[in-house]
Amino acid sequence: MSDLYKKNDIVILEKNISPIHGDYVLFKINTSNTILFRKMYIDNSLMDNQIIKFCPLNKEWPEITTSSAMQFTILGVMQNHLTIFF
Repeated sequence: MSDLYKKNDIVILEKNISPIHGDYVLFKINTSNTILFRKMYIDNSLMDNQIIKFCPLNKEWPEITTSSAMQFTILGVMQNHLTIFF
């Protein structure tokens, strides 16, 4: 599990902005309706084909890589995160 987020932390998402490279996003895989929270990387190294990678916070889970934005829907981009101490 990632040290970045703890149980009971609050993540604040904005649904009306487009994500940029390195943003944490909540997204839906359209084929399975699975909803995940991951760090998004955009690879523009291939001139005619953008690669998008969704990297998990927990390294035991697989990275998701796609070249088609049609395969997923961004539900929100993380704007802030609050740690609750109690």
